[in-house]
Amino acid sequence: MSRINKIKLTKLLTILLILVKLIPAIAQLKTAFTYPEVGTLCPDFTASNIEYFPKNKVELKDFKGKWLILDFWNRRCGVCIASFPKLNEMQKDLKEDVQFLLIAYNGSKYSHQPDDKIIRSLYEKLRLKYKLELAVAFDSTLFTQFDIGPCPYIVIVDDRGIVRGITTHIESQKLKDLLAGLNPPLARAYRSHEENSSEASYNPSLPFATFSNGTADTNFIYRSLLSKWSESMASTSPTSINESYNHGRFELLKTDIASLYAYAYFGRPFWNYGDSMYGRYWETPILEASDTTPFLFDSVTGKNLYCYSLIVPPNKATYEHMQSVMKGDLRNYFGYKVDVEVRNMPYWSLTVREEFKGKLQTKGRPTTFNATPYSGIEGENIQIGRLLSFIAIYNQMEPPFVDETGIDSNIDITLNSMATDLPEIKQELNRNGLLLLKKERPMKVIVIRD
Repeated sequence: MSRINKIKLTKLLTILLILVKLIPAIAQLKTAFTYPEVGTLCPDFTASNIEYFPKNKVELKDFKGKWLILDFWNRRCGVCIASFPKLNEMQKDLKEDVQFLLIAYNGSKYSHQPDDKIIRSLYEKLRLKYKLELAVAFDSTLFTQFDIGPCPYIVIVDDRGIVRGITTHIESQKLKDLLAGLNPPLARAYRSHEENSSEASYNPSLPFATFSNGTADTNFIYRSLLSKWSESMASTSPTSINESYNHGRFELLKTDIASLYAYAYFGRPFWNYGDSMYGRYWETPILEASDTTPFLFDSVTGKNLYCYSLIVPPNKATYEHMQSVMKGDLRNYFGYKVDVEVRNMPYWSLTVREEFKGKLQTKGRPTTFNATPYSGIEGENIQIGRLLSFIAIYNQMEPPFVDETGIDSNIDITLNSMATDLPEIKQELNRNGLLLLKKERPMKVIVIRD
């Protein structure tokens, strides 16, 4: 063999050797950037620091032959935490076929202090309170591998390792449908760097349905538009009519019928503690129609959800005129008779036992208010309203909370209860001489009839 051929052969062997060494690195790089996708094999993973499970460390292959539900959560995700009791019931009901594994974010994403001890303590408190039997992995590495951002984020893997769903929540019936081979609609969850392609882009500075903003566009001069919502359309959080009328444009996207009527008659469908309407107006319309099924909606499928857009010329852009036009549009389309009446409605009344007024009065130290949804409330030199406002935020499905204590001065108070647990709150308030009782008072309500 000539010297030149030997050199060529040596170079070729060197290149082949380099390629052989690179193959594992290339495979590892491909794996590192592989995310779960519906209809494909779930990427292999390792989860460590697992509690309430036979193994402290697991891989995907450990669940072969069984469905696996990976539920990603963090300590600030109230929706995640509220779902644990329901997931626990599903785990007990389907334990032969399904394994739930909570993946807890225990890094320091939300503060300069590591979250590991905090989230472990929180889960232990929840586990004891709700008698949870759910396995939990205190391991943030999977958040990075799967590019998980906002929670809740749930990955559903079948018994063959195929990803069957990536969603924000799972219900018992839909999970059973999946097990039976069906494909129920699921609300889709998105990774941190994944484009939300299910919705058309919506620019709030432009009118809905013009210049392809949110959906197909049409030229117009004066427009009042009501359409059914679908997944191809945009969705957004609307403002109230009060905040919109001076622009001559008011729009609601992905809204149910009851909320449409609330906007038309009250200007908005909800208000917070401290608002002038709080405790004086009832948020939810009262239905006295013979058929109330049109008011039942599904935010996943879009059933009974609507988009409404109203644009009027500048010389007609008044609150009263736009509200009147919207009332007429709803009457013309849905046909209901609607009245605003005064009725006795429930509310939570906060009163104080006379002998505790002096004990509650502040000692005059600087104002501090340390409160989290799950670790209680410590307030010094605060107003009663600040305490009630915090309770109202975490109990928004309850009737309004009204201060009837007659206490004008600031107070010092400590409540060792979860903000979401109203019975516990009542006990703690009672310990401080405060009584939270459900009563009735006259409020303005929207009544919808045939």
